[in-house]
Amino acid sequence: MIDSNDPLKHAHEQINFWMVEMEDAASKRPYHPLPLDAKNLKKKFGSGQLTGLLQAAVIRAQFRNDQIVYRILSALAAIPIPLGDEQLNPLLEASIGRAQCTWPREAVCERIEDEFHRRPLNAETWSRLHELHAGMAGDSSIEGQTLRRRLAVLLWHDPYEALDPKKCWSEAIRRDLRAMPEHPRRLWNVLFAATPVSDNTEPPNKWKQAAESHVAEIGVGPFRNQLLEWLTPFHGSEPVRLSMVGSHILKALLWYCRVLRGPEVDSAAFALLYTKWRNKDFIFRPFTVLAGNIAMLPAEEAWPLLLHIQGKLGAKASGRLEKIVTQVGAQQGLSEEELRSYGLLRPKPGSQPEDVGKILRVLEKMNWGATAANGAESRFHHDGDYIEIDGQRDRYRGHVPTCTIRRLRDGAVVGLDYARIPEHWRWIAKPDQTEFQKFAMLLFTLALDQQNDFFVFQRESTD
Repeated sequence: MIDSNDPLKHAHEQINFWMVEMEDAASKRPYHPLPLDAKNLKKKFGSGQLTGLLQAAVIRAQFRNDQIVYRILSALAAIPIPLGDEQLNPLLEASIGRAQCTWPREAVCERIEDEFHRRPLNAETWSRLHELHAGMAGDSSIEGQTLRRRLAVLLWHDPYEALDPKKCWSEAIRRDLRAMPEHPRRLWNVLFAATPVSDNTEPPNKWKQAAESHVAEIGVGPFRNQLLEWLTPFHGSEPVRLSMVGSHILKALLWYCRVLRGPEVDSAAFALLYTKWRNKDFIFRPFTVLAGNIAMLPAEEAWPLLLHIQGKLGAKASGRLEKIVTQVGAQQGLSEEELRSYGLLRPKPGSQPEDVGKILRVLEKMNWGATAANGAESRFHHDGDYIEIDGQRDRYRGHVPTCTIRRLRDGAVVGLDYARIPEHWRWIAKPDQTEFQKFAMLLFTLALDQQNDFFVFQRESTD
């Protein structure tokens, strides 16, 4: 029953109308789902009506959790409209502990980020964000980990959270920002808020276009002095702890080192090459960014520094780093074949990236024969550079560019123990295979991990 005095009365009536239409459409054959998308809703309803509809949909979803309500909520949450605390906080509270299959978490994250950039968030909102982030800790899906990373970087900006200098080097930046007068603090906050949370180690065009104006607003001199101060710990004697969030903050500072290039700034940035690290889990990100800074030097100066980074990262070297090594190596007169022979580039995979889908289909037929061919649900889930494998005992995630596979429950890197491989497998599981061939073999055998027991697992620290 809808209370006639309920301020959301008309919103609930509209949702009732949609639900009846959707249920009616679902009962007809052939089935044609009723279209309900954000673009059309934005044309039909005003901003105030849409916020009311979203608020009402959140209330409904807490009492009736089915696909119809989920579709309505997903369409409304995808609309970029201003949300006040009375809409945002209940949306966050209702999102805590929800899975993507029953809740539009990505759209919710986008609305949070919109409001963060539009206005200051209150203490209750920040508290809800911490709960939302903590509630996703057990989600090992690619989508879940991506959203959790975005929320973690957003929480770095929480002005109410107690600082913990032992957590990460970047806590010193948070401390300094809080101690600044209001005007410069606001300028720096806007600057850090513009840092993209992605695996890209090169600045996007949108960031480049805004960077010069950020420097100009703060002032070149004060900006350079503050930048150098924040980079000071990297050439000190004390080991530096770098968290995942801190690696993104450091990424932004290294990008600004390119904007303010000069001997003093270059020296401060290149000190990372010789930094003592308390943990090395996330140094791959700033090191790959730093390789881009180094590539701006003359080739004869850049080359030994790039070799140093390559040696530091080893198997964690990304495709972006290899591209830089290839470009600078060419200026040094080294061909790709020569770089590969020196071990500076990974061996060419046995298949081109566009063949990954084909390989997965072949592996499925090898494992399950006609069942796979007849369209049974796949144990391999291919998404861009990643492949998730549903084994019989565990779930795994493979990274195609680096040919590495990790067990999802503990992040352990999976390898083959060739001494334990049965005789009948050894004709296709050989230590001298290319990395991509080993990768494909692991995919094939991990899908049947209950009956295959010749894997080794190497766990790494996640502090």
